[in-house]
Amino acid sequence: MNIANLLVSLIGDAVSDGDIERLGLRMMEYRSAVTNARDVMMGSGRNAVDDSAGFRDLEIALRRHVRQLDDIGGRLTFGLRQPITELIDEIADIRSELLGALFPSLNDV
Repeated sequence: MNIANLLVSLIGDAVSDGDIERLGLRMMEYRSAVTNARDVMMGSGRNAVDDSAGFRDLEIALRRHVRQLDDIGGRLTFGLRQPITELIDEIADIRSELLGALFPSLNDV
């Protein structure tokens, strides 16, 4: 997740610089880093309820990233905001998946 943290910063830098091409590249790299982290955690065979440390850390980092990406998206013009909004939605889905693993009783509600 250290790479993902850095990539969020680089996404912000691309927006500040007005470099839309670099923004798209950084968003793809970020998406890949996050999905890989999710895949590692979900495929680890660990029970998230009994051994929650990595699951919890990933969920907390993604929650922070969603807030940062939302702030970054607010600096974009309306016409350029959709890709970052879609990325935020994907991250929210991954967070939901992690929360479902951490709190299986929420899946029954």
